[in-house]
Amino acid sequence: MVADSDWPLESLRQFHGSSAAYRVRPFEDKVRVEGRNGSQTCVFESEKPERAARFLLNSVPGYQMAGLMLPSAA
Repeated sequence: MVADSDWPLESLRQFHGSSAAYRVRPFEDKVRVEGRNGSQTCVFESEKPERAARFLLNSVPGYQMAGLMLPSAA
């Protein structure tokens, strides 16, 4: 694990002889994870838990329920 490095992820991976390298960066309202394994890369972004909780626990629903009509058995 290397903390607070401004090196490119591929350079860190090669310098330390690792098969994979990851960087986690917090931003204002989200967390970003970058991964590198040779020529393969991936990026994950997620809301911070506080923001997700506010969205999920919002008192005003973001949807409206519609009545469901089932066919009568005649």
